[in-house]
Amino acid sequence: MSMSILSVLVLVAASVVAQDAGDDQLVTGLQESWAAWLDGEREAGRGVTREAAAEWAKSALADVDVTTLTPGQIEDIGWMLNMVPEKQALLGDHLESLAKDPSGAGLQAAVLLARQQMNSAADLDISMLLSHPGLESAIEAGEANSLFSMLRFAPGEALAEHKDQLIAIAKRLIASKDTGNIMAGGGLIEGMAQVGVGLSKAERNTLFDAAAAAMLAAVERDPQDEDEMNDRLTSRAKFLTGPAARGELLGNTAPNLEYLWVSDGRNEKSLRDHKGKVVVVDFWATWCGPCIGSFPQVRELQERYKDYDVEIIGATSVQGTHYGSEGQVDVEGKPAEEFKLMQQFMGEKDITWTIAFTKDNVFNPMYGVNGIPHVVIIDTEGKVVENGLHPGIDPEKKYVIIDRLLHDAGKPHPHDDGHGHDHDHDHAHDHDHDHDHDHDHDGDGKDH
Repeated sequence: MSMSILSVLVLVAASVVAQDAGDDQLVTGLQESWAAWLDGEREAGRGVTREAAAEWAKSALADVDVTTLTPGQIEDIGWMLNMVPEKQALLGDHLESLAKDPSGAGLQAAVLLARQQMNSAADLDISMLLSHPGLESAIEAGEANSLFSMLRFAPGEALAEHKDQLIAIAKRLIASKDTGNIMAGGGLIEGMAQVGVGLSKAERNTLFDAAAAAMLAAVERDPQDEDEMNDRLTSRAKFLTGPAARGELLGNTAPNLEYLWVSDGRNEKSLRDHKGKVVVVDFWATWCGPCIGSFPQVRELQERYKDYDVEIIGATSVQGTHYGSEGQVDVEGKPAEEFKLMQQFMGEKDITWTIAFTKDNVFNPMYGVNGIPHVVIIDTEGKVVENGLHPGIDPEKKYVIIDRLLHDAGKPHPHDDGHGHDHDHDHAHDHDHDHDHDHDHDGDGKDH
């Protein structure tokens, strides 16, 4: 499930104005116009819909001749072009012509063309792109990063055919001094490890270590980076050296979460303070539509286990912006105000479970949180048993997992008679139950 269109558009507006468009007046003008329009819609109290955004894009691009755009311009405003089918339809022949250029720009055009034509990652012609004559110059100029980002999602068997070439490219990228190249190289290695290309655990970890070291070295070179790239580099380095990336999260002690604030004046300082209970951690934020949409399911879970040793924690982080009944509120640099608004938000949304602001970003690298909502289940000993669940999955699946964890810890649960025994479970039933849980674990507990 994707974020609400308002959340997506707000994030896009925030990012495009931060991009370095250089002296490209067309791109800069469109980006600034979009951000100004979005601010105006918010100030007027109008909800931003896809239809309204498409109307804006149609008007803004009315006088833009897409057949004169460079590959770089198309990439920078591609999300706008995608909102206007008439403009998008004109790009095919233009990109096909640009892709014949044996330069880095030609490769960039070939990547954009491949992205436009493919319906799924399986359609991606990796061989054609990796043999493009402009690949080398594109790598040198930092124009191939979109290719490597796209390759992260290609099928494993396709990447495996080019394993040695891709590893060599990745090593070359992370050895450069360019932060964009370093991020692209790390992402390429990460993608190859995720889909499986025949990397041994040792090979994978060596590559992860090299990428993480390069990211941290880039931070040290420019500690005052103003475009927040350092935060991204540090977070990805933590991920690559952390348990989620290395397949060492499930079955092991949960990485600790230190709290900045906990709702209702509670005294817990970190995740460790809940040891002895089954803990359900739901990573979320006020701007995330699917997170808000899953509240009824979280509320049901809280109601079922309110009298048992189960703690449900909605984990978020200081965002600098709060979204509530009053709309968007700028609280940049004012965490105490953001905490106060959260307590108010809980009343508005009937949040009956605990909310905690964590020191680490809500996109927590140790748990591999690349999208929210993202649910983790931790047993009474503090070990991770499930990671990457969605709070809106079949409630029975969560009940089976949590009840079993309580049962195994000798604690009462909703089907218990109060003495640590199930009402209607004999040994044979218990065996079947365990088997079912293993099946659920394999199907829903993958790290993402």
